[in-house]
Amino acid sequence: MASGVAAAPDGGTTFTLTGPGGRTWPARLRLPGRFNVANAVLAVALLDAVGVPVETALSGIAGTVVPGRMEPVDAGQPFVAVVDYAHTPDAVTTALAALRRSTEGRLLTVLGCGATATRANGPRWVLPRPPAATCSW
Repeated sequence: MASGVAAAPDGGTTFTLTGPGGRTWPARLRLPGRFNVANAVLAVALLDAVGVPVETALSGIAGTVVPGRMEPVDAGQPFVAVVDYAHTPDAVTTALAALRRSTEGRLLTVLGCGATATRANGPRWVLPRPPAATCSW
């Protein structure tokens, strides 16, 4: 179980992992969002079940970045930047909600589109304008 989930200044997430018997460990991800914390908790539990020490699992997830999935981009800029290959309306909404919760001030969004839509199959989906509470334009 994760508790004390908080945004880290670098755009990642910190939390406390509680295991069987109430034992706790401090944990950190380079990725933002509660859904990434939930995925990390499951990964640690599965690794623990097959004999990997929790400390080793937590060390591994602390530095994990999946290219294109809430991937931090650090080019020395004075703000947090991430790339996410959200390719459905629900995925865009989930990514923006995670970033909004971990961002003070403006949240600027650049949305792109893959070259998978054609006149023959039509657009895959239409992106609605994100709510003003989520993004700054």
